[in-house]
Amino acid sequence: MGRTVEQEICEHLVWLSGSEDLERDLEFFERTSGLGDSKGWKFNREELYEERLRWPRE
Repeated sequence: MGRTVEQEICEHLVWLSGSEDLERDLEFFERTSGLGDSKGWKFNREELYEERLRWPRE
């Protein structure tokens, strides 16, 4: 019997990521997420959009 669409998608995502060990990479991501230091900076979509409208940059 053939492969399921889910199997094909999973294999393709592994190929795109360039990693054969997806479980290891996911575990690393979960273990290390939230450990960065933004020094108080918070993402502001509107501020970034306004910056793009001022092109070329000054």
